Amino acid sequence: METGEASTSTNPVESVQEVNDVNVVNLSFLPAYFQPVSLSEDHCILGYVASEDEADNVLECFERETKSRFVSYTDDLTKSKDKLRLFWSHKYLEMDGVPFAIVRHRDFVCQYGRPVKPRHSNPPKRMRCLPSKKVNCPAKVSIRYVRRYEKFSLPTDASKRRQRERLDVLRAYLAKGHVSYTMRVFLRLPLAACHQNHSVEFPMDMQDSKWVSHFEWHSHALHGYVKSLETIFALIKDFSLSTTTKYFPRFSKKKKFGFFIPYEDDTKHKIIFEEEEDEAKGEKINLNGIPFMVVGQKECRCRQAAETDTDDDHGNYCEGEDASDQLCPAKIILREVIAFPNFKISEDNEKLRKEAISLVRIALRCEEAEWERLFFVDLPPMSAHLHCADAKDLKKRKKVIKGSDYFVGVDVGTGSVRAALVAADGTIISVATQDILVYSTAADFYEQSSEEIWQAV
Repeated sequence: METGEASTSTNPVESVQEVNDVNVVNLSFLPAYFQPVSLSEDHCILGYVASEDEADNVLECFERETKSRFVSYTDDLTKSKDKLRLFWSHKYLEMDGVPFAIVRHRDFVCQYGRPVKPRHSNPPKRMRCLPSKKVNCPAKVSIRYVRRYEKFSLPTDASKRRQRERLDVLRAYLAKGHVSYTMRVFLRLPLAACHQNHSVEFPMDMQDSKWVSHFEWHSHALHGYVKSLETIFALIKDFSLSTTTKYFPRFSKKKKFGFFIPYEDDTKHKIIFEEEEDEAKGEKINLNGIPFMVVGQKECRCRQAAETDTDDDHGNYCEGEDASDQLCPAKIILREVIAFPNFKISEDNEKLRKEAISLVRIALRCEEAEWERLFFVDLPPMSAHLHCADAKDLKKRKKVIKGSDYFVGVDVGTGSVRAALVAADGTIISVATQDILVYSTAADFYEQSSEEIWQAV
């Protein structure tokens, strides 16, 4: 709370539960049968499906959406029952009280992974080839086929001794014959931060969202609040780096954003419990029964927005020398909010709201109100950017405009047609994907339309 000086306080949005880390990443493009489990510290998403076909479909969708490619590296199939190892937990597969066995390992490495060492230091001319494009990228997709023996489950807090005894019983049943189990195929999918030494074109909402860690509270990856200007700067920096975008601030000369004092400054701001739809500049603010007032707003426009350095009618101006002539509406909206947690109402009705607002006004006049400063941040989704490209793309396009040689490669697959514009030096300038249909006119019989394929091309 603040009473003229900053001090620590509890989260004013106490009744709102923070989302699970895995929900920070948008996985709507993956099939509905993919069940996400967790988002690891090394920027990988863990989830599972029920069969091998479903796993292959998930991997294909993941590659298509992220414009990446993974090559099969290992495929270890454990056929013998005697060689099955039983686990309660294993690496990234956490303990949930069900013993399991991993019967198959499949690993796929990024196409820009570790280069193959040449067999000869000075190979003859007939064995020479073009230099490798691999750059030691560590990104990897791991697939584990797991048999779960749910009839032999134990509580998660069971002792090590009980776990060993239960596994001995399970091994005895396995030696005698068939034991029922449930099959799950776990996939570990790497996000953009796992790729190194080469450019990636992950959609913004497929990033691992490093900036989310700066939020004190957030409803999703693009909306939340912080408690200091320094945190805002760090959040915008991480957001810009993760999404390859850049923003310039627009602010007012008359008032300093982030330094409003209710006792010293104008206190004619409206005290509310929830923003109205037509008044909210970003996502509506609702502190669950805590009165507050919005005392300041600041916008950070995309660098591609067409702005001038002159003042507008409201005394605002933009620092953006690199702004292009193309107008991009994407912007970061910052709102300074003064909250009064001590005047929180227990039940949301009009009478209690009016009483709380009156008490806040009286406390402000007497300079006895305890208050807390919050900075709400609304980040733009990638769809908000129009006529916009990151700096790398702009440089690539300039090369093409200057007349350098470039090539178009087309790949017709089962589910889509993919095309890439590649410069003469091997730099991928742009990638496009168009889905195509597969028709099944009879059992185990599939066909595609050549006309649809040509139209997609």
